[in-house]
Amino acid sequence: MFARKHVGVRAAAGLVVLALAAFAHDSNACSCAGPEGQLLGPDRVDDAPTNTKVRLELPSHAINARTVLAVRGGAEVAVKSRSMSVGSVDVVELTPSSALAPATQYVVSIVDDSRHPPVRVLGTFKTASAEDKTAPKIDSIGRVYTTRDGTNVRTSCSVGTPWITVESIKASDPGRPNAQLFYGVWVGDASGKIDDTKPPSAILRPYQDRLTIGRSSVCDPHDVTLPKTPFAWIGIAALDEAGNASPVRKMKVDLKAGTP
Repeated sequence: MFARKHVGVRAAAGLVVLALAAFAHDSNACSCAGPEGQLLGPDRVDDAPTNTKVRLELPSHAINARTVLAVRGGAEVAVKSRSMSVGSVDVVELTPSSALAPATQYVVSIVDDSRHPPVRVLGTFKTASAEDKTAPKIDSIGRVYTTRDGTNVRTSCSVGTPWITVESIKASDPGRPNAQLFYGVWVGDASGKIDDTKPPSAILRPYQDRLTIGRSSVCDPHDVTLPKTPFAWIGIAALDEAGNASPVRKMKVDLKAGTP
């Protein structure tokens, strides 16, 4: 969960590192590029609400750069920042201290004075004219299943722990058809209790209407810790740019089963 504030400096997110140091003579070794910083949202939109929260993703080892939200060609915006660890990346949420100006272009950057050039732009967005106070909704959820050990074939990229796949998950934000939505994921305790009054265990962006909860391979920088029990209770809520959340959908997932 969000356990610490994202303060100080963080490394330039464009740095690419090896995720696994493998022996050069081992042709079966698993190696992959490390995570890069990216703007999750709002990104390249012209109708962001004036009460939007900016979400970005940075490598968790990055400690030499700071995140900046600024008017394009203008002043930096004062924000409150918090971050959550999701594997080897941190999801960072910047909440402006006051409402953003309407119909204004904003730029999200990371700044590292020890590098040249010191500024790297992650993305831009433009605000609409009003706040968004309406919660999104989850429209549908498809098959939910567990995968173990790289689908029955253990390779050098296998992580040896299960992960959960949620297929065909779709959500919408009333009145905002182009809203960039995310999903908050809560993992229940050993007794199955899900406390959705607390921040989620992770904030994830869907890929082709699919969520992966847990680490699917050595090259996957995202991770959500699942319990070492036969079953896991998880909760999922849709989140919009302004931080409004849908009701949490709760489900019990068999962690013993694997994809055929």
